[in-house]
Amino acid sequence: MKLTIDLPLHLKSLGDAGEFLAVAWDFSQVDRQGDVILPGAFADSLSSHAKQGSMPAMLWQHKHDEPVGSWLSLEERQDGLEAHGKLELSIPRAAEAYPLLKSKGLSLSIGFHALETDSYQKDGIRYFRR
Repeated sequence: MKLTIDLPLHLKSLGDAGEFLAVAWDFSQVDRQGDVILPGAFADSLSSHAKQGSMPAMLWQHKHDEPVGSWLSLEERQDGLEAHGKLELSIPRAAEAYPLLKSKGLSLSIGFHALETDSYQKDGIRYFRR
């Protein structure tokens, strides 16, 4: 099944050139759709990207024809998925996203594919293991 989940981005730093550091996914939070991603859930995907020398795409609204920047690093930490990225401010959508990021009015949405065995439900919340 193809899914998207989103949470407010916990911004740690933001530079004038569009480079930022943030907790992109907080493991302790339930998103707007009632989903939780558990620690370790990103490990396989991040490992696969590392082996391939690639990173997931940074897209505007999940639109594959609208990249807005690039991820410099993505790492699971104790508190969540830490993301170091750079908006390409010469791209109109990235320039539009920058002030939203600066005002902390931007959320991050993660698109992914999950098997039924990758998740479980408890008390109306869906938990994703990977």
